[in-house]
Amino acid sequence: MSHSTRFRVDKDVLPAFSRKAWPGMTSSAVRHMLGEPTDILHHTFFGINVDQLVFAHAGETEVSVFLRADRVIAKAARPNVPVNLFWGRFAVTASGAA
Repeated sequence: MSHSTRFRVDKDVLPAFSRKAWPGMTSSAVRHMLGEPTDILHHTFFGINVDQLVFAHAGETEVSVFLRADRVIAKAARPNVPVNLFWGRFAVTASGAA
């Protein structure tokens, strides 16, 4: 079985300051680039632990950065959890096919 996933981001609604956070960055690198989060939340989805760092800059939309195993996996405007946080496409091959 093979699979591919995409980095989840709401590009149209994210403020410019959030562009500094890239997929795969560690939480310490994100904090270095964006400052200290205004809130830190911890979630468990289907047995997967996800940390949510919420950042607010004066006059701009709040941004949530989601991390799994201390690496950025998604960004979203406001402190909402994206409904397709774990969106992915999976290709399944039939076993034993001739």
